[in-house]
Order: sequence, then structure tokens, then C-alpha cells
Amino acid sequence: MIPGLDRAAFEQADRQIWPGNEMPPELTFHVNGPYEGGWCVIDGWTSKRARDAFLESRIRPVFERVPLIGPPSIEDLVVEATLGAEAPVTTA
Repeated sequence: MIPGLDRAAFEQADRQIWPGNEMPPELTFHVNGPYEGGWCVIDGWTSKRARDAFLESRIRPVFERVPLIGPPSIEDLVVEATLGAEAPVTTA
């Protein structure tokens, strides 16, 4: 959760974090949207190490320049049984 961030501020920061929409291969999914007076980002990474490296090199430098009403909160959740590739299409 990033408190005090609206859509315009998030999109501006997002363009700096993802120049040219270049997402690293370790990122398996990325969603975001408004949530309780701020912005919520949910990412799936292949490892915590890859996430932490991206956080330090690309995200923190951008958000150090963005005025927020409080510190961002980062929560680690264990996700199990995700699909690693597209599921086959079946017809009934």
C-alpha cells in the first residue's frame, strides 16, 4: 500500500520505474489500483531476492522523490499452486 498516491502520481512514477514497459523476467504478474486513500500494487516474483533487487534499484529511487502521506507498506505473502504457463484450451 502506498498511502496518499492517486492515479496520476502512480502513473507518473510507474513510467519512471518501467521505462518502455520493460518488465524483468522474474516478475510473474503485476496489478495495481486505488485502495483506501492510496494505491495498492501486487506483484508476483520468482524469488524474494529478485524482488528486493528491483525494489532497491528501480522502485525506491523513484518513490524517494514522490510526496506521500506515510511510508509505503510492503507485505510478503506466500502464494502456492500458481500456473507456470498457459493452461491448455479444452472444448466441451
